[in-house]
Amino acid sequence: PDWMHEGEEQLDEAVVSDAVQAGAETPRWLRDIHEEEGDTAELLGIEESIEQKGRLAGLKGAIQIELAIATPLGTSTKTDYTVSKEQRQQIALLEGIIHAEPVTEKRKTVERPRRSSVRIRVLLAGALILLILISAVAPGSTDWLQGAASQPASEEAQQVYDQIRSAAGTPVLVAFDYTPAMAGELNPIANILLGQLAEIDSPVITVSQSAAGSEVAAIVAQDVDGLEWQQLGYLPGEAVGLRSLAECLIESGDCETLFGQALPSEAQQRLAEVTLILVLTSDSDSLIAWIEQVGAQVEDVALVAGVTQALGPVTVPYFISGQLEGVIEGFPDAIAYERDLVGIEGDSTGNVSGITLAIWLVAGFLLAGAVYYALTGLNLSRPG
Repeated sequence: PDWMHEGEEQLDEAVVSDAVQAGAETPRWLRDIHEEEGDTAELLGIEESIEQKGRLAGLKGAIQIELAIATPLGTSTKTDYTVSKEQRQQIALLEGIIHAEPVTEKRKTVERPRRSSVRIRVLLAGALILLILISAVAPGSTDWLQGAASQPASEEAQQVYDQIRSAAGTPVLVAFDYTPAMAGELNPIANILLGQLAEIDSPVITVSQSAAGSEVAAIVAQDVDGLEWQQLGYLPGEAVGLRSLAECLIESGDCETLFGQALPSEAQQRLAEVTLILVLTSDSDSLIAWIEQVGAQVEDVALVAGVTQALGPVTVPYFISGQLEGVIEGFPDAIAYERDLVGIEGDSTGNVSGITLAIWLVAGFLLAGAVYYALTGLNLSRPG
């Protein structure tokens, strides 16, 4: 409150006046400060005043902090700089660089001669059709191209042959896990193996994890003479469905229903007597699911596979570990299996010449195109 400050100021003035009247002597350190302040003020030409009241009463040259803080500061005046001639030249050069437009180099365009790509495609298609007709009508004329058929049957294919022979007279479960798009490579393998099963009087039970695979199974099985087969149809549920099927393959398993439908007693009995499972697939996930969900659960049933040539490397570790008893890899392996193990030369061996010749033809077209582009295409693309 203001009255309290006024009381303090009056008290300080009274103390100072009493001290002066009593002849009190100013301390030495206070006199030194006053002398130094006085000398500094004289040198700087500052007129100092003596404080008359407050806690700083009697001091000379005291700075009023409150007034210094409260006083607004003025803006500094703009300093004029002198720009030299060289600096002006540099500024003009920089502005020219900033505002300059990029200069695009104009190139002369050279018109390329028009090529009739349609004629080339028609020529290639006609050549392929001609080769296929020649191999079908006169297969002996291209025997010199049967390099793929000259390789011997692999160890994996030999194991497939032995497992099928050991399953003579017992039901065999065949899984058609591929679509019509892969029928060109897998149907020959299926025909060879189903024909061998028909010779040893082994009934076949077909199943598929896709609806398209069920249709492929019906078409292939109907074309095999003397084959006794029964179709279970579409197997849904992926891993869950395969696990349910594995329970049906165990003699003590409860298999009154499968895929949500009642299973006839004859089918139950055949599933319980299955000693061999043959998986025909072009998909690695499907093959691994059969190995892990069925092959690992049913110990007394052998598992073999017929796969595409591209899927062959995936089967190697499973064959080495014994989870796959045998594998036929692709069309060349099927030809060697048919010739060396089954002992016949069927449609697979006869078609290999046409396929080999078609591959050589396509490779020749690609090589000729690469050479032609290397000689002419690079020159046409150069600027004039």
